[in-house]
Amino acid sequence: MLRMVGEMIYTWWAQRQASASLQASEALYAGIFNHSAESIFLLDVLPDGKLVWETANAAWEEGMGIPAAAIAGKSLLEVLPPEMAASLENRCRACIAGSGPIVYEQTLELRGSTRMWRIILVPIWDTRGRIVKLQGSARDVTEEKRAIAEQLRQTRYRHLLTSIVLKIRSSLDLENILATTVLEVQKTLQAERVFFYLLSPDGSGKLVHQEQTPGLSPIAAADLEGCWPSEDIEKYCCSGAYAITEISQAEFSRPHLEFLHRHEVRSQMTVPVFVRPLAQETEEEPAILLWGLLCVQQRHRREWSHWEVDLMKELADQLSIALYQAQLLEQETRQSQDLARSNAELEQFAYIASHDLQEPLRTVGSFAQLLERRYQDKLEEKALRYIKFIVDGTTRMQTLVNDLLEYSRVGTRGKPFQMTDCNAVLDEAIANLEGTIRKSGATVQGWRYGDSDITGGHYRRPKAVSGLPVVMADSGQLVQLFQNLIGNAIKYSRPDESPLVNVTAQRQEEEWRFRIQDNGIGIDPKHFDRIFQIFQRLHAQDEYSGTGIGLAICQKIIQRHGGRIWVESKPGFGSSFYFTIPDRNISTP
Repeated sequence: MLRMVGEMIYTWWAQRQASASLQASEALYAGIFNHSAESIFLLDVLPDGKLVWETANAAWEEGMGIPAAAIAGKSLLEVLPPEMAASLENRCRACIAGSGPIVYEQTLELRGSTRMWRIILVPIWDTRGRIVKLQGSARDVTEEKRAIAEQLRQTRYRHLLTSIVLKIRSSLDLENILATTVLEVQKTLQAERVFFYLLSPDGSGKLVHQEQTPGLSPIAAADLEGCWPSEDIEKYCCSGAYAITEISQAEFSRPHLEFLHRHEVRSQMTVPVFVRPLAQETEEEPAILLWGLLCVQQRHRREWSHWEVDLMKELADQLSIALYQAQLLEQETRQSQDLARSNAELEQFAYIASHDLQEPLRTVGSFAQLLERRYQDKLEEKALRYIKFIVDGTTRMQTLVNDLLEYSRVGTRGKPFQMTDCNAVLDEAIANLEGTIRKSGATVQGWRYGDSDITGGHYRRPKAVSGLPVVMADSGQLVQLFQNLIGNAIKYSRPDESPLVNVTAQRQEEEWRFRIQDNGIGIDPKHFDRIFQIFQRLHAQDEYSGTGIGLAICQKIIQRHGGRIWVESKPGFGSSFYFTIPDRNISTP
């Protein structure tokens, strides 16, 4: 009897505890339901499969503008607009059919505002395993989506800026630089009209290049006369970029406003382009001059984003640099002696600056790699990706600095000339390129990695292949010369054919002429002179890696040896790089 009474008391106490836990759970759910910032609603699934509203929380009431008491027992169509009701019912049917939660995003127009919502539907079962209710929650993710879109837009603009700058810096011709800039800005911003207004020292100006969408008439040169007073130009120059959403609200002179209205301009962004004049033989520092205005125009209202404004500012800065380099090239034809002195100063500056840059680059790269190793398990994928960007960027910068150091050292750290066997020089250069040759499957001087004449994992040029002379030269620089030229021949190979490189030499009068011939992609003749200039590249970084200094180093080495270097090539038919070294009465081996 006592045992029975005890079991009854225990059962009663367990039921009371379970009831208390259930009440606590229901109170917790009610608190979340009523006070959540997300819109939460509950739907009943009737035995016939019909969906009706049961209730909704305060956030749902506020967002929809409908009290929860007014929706109980009603169908979806009785509460929501037809299109929205149909979409929600389709999702609910999918949730029931799949017997599991579903998540989706949808753009909805509620109470006159279009927003993006992330909606979650969760099925609720009874004790017999039937889905009797659906709980839904909706969160406004509009701002989150905008932030992501803005970040993507920023990244896209950065890539576009890099692409535009590469195209601008690939030419040293003023006309080509301006034409490329105008065209690329028009395509990048998808603007209706872009033009460059070139200013003269006397304050007058002219339109030199313009691009517009199809069907839009270009601006005639005569239409600009008297329409750009100096006070308006000063307004455009008061900041890095002058962006106007509504021209009607801008305080311009009457002639300028009439010009804008005549061409139906409603929104406009203008950036001033300044250029530093070439150094003169004076003690005074030359003032920065306003060179022109880059104008972007729209016939409809356009809100210029801050990324578009920043893009134009940076582009104007890069354009200033490109224009300055173009002016330097023009000056070279007139003042070769002064340019040579400037180059000597630039070499010294590059050497000093490169040394000063090495230490902070090593610090940034080392600490970024330390972060990656120490916190790899604690950081999210995005953070690890950012660290990788830092490491890759510092690595590329260190490569650039090292190449710049090599360039500056050619004329200042060279060794005295001595009798140098070019056969031994070639063997050493090939050995240095062993990894590259092996990876590419290249054949160099008649042999490739894996042939029987390779001893100990290194190339050994067969004795039967000879003919390279002994010359008076800096052996270390000749190794670098051969290594750069052969390395380029392998790098710029055709994807459908293994690289083939041959090195020959022929005596001509009082010099030796060397030829390094390949079967690569070839070079357009219009680029023959440019490829030997420092930092000049013909391909994007993602196509072929490099810094654009290798051939400039080759040219400096040959110039130091009193020779010449040039190229003969045709796109698709390989290249032949030639260079000469004076004989100085040294016979062949």
